[in-house]
Amino acid sequence: MEERALEHAEVECLEDEDARARRRARDALKRVDEDGELQARMAQEIARLFPGYPADRARAIASHAAVRGASRLVVRPELSGKP
Repeated sequence: MEERALEHAEVECLEDEDARARRRARDALKRVDEDGELQARMAQEIARLFPGYPADRARAIASHAAVRGASRLVVRPELSGKP
């Protein structure tokens, strides 16, 4: 019985592989959009805090600081766009 259950689980796992791949692709696109929005909000905040600072430098700083997984940033709720 145990061998049959393992075979069944393996078949189900292989059947789900395409769905997991599609979800990973969708999630990756979503993260790209979210990262772009965060970078834009950060650049706006830099411009607000430092009015004379060049906009291209503010964007470069925001882009560098918002790299996902880089442990450079603790996002404040008001900048994350999430409650």
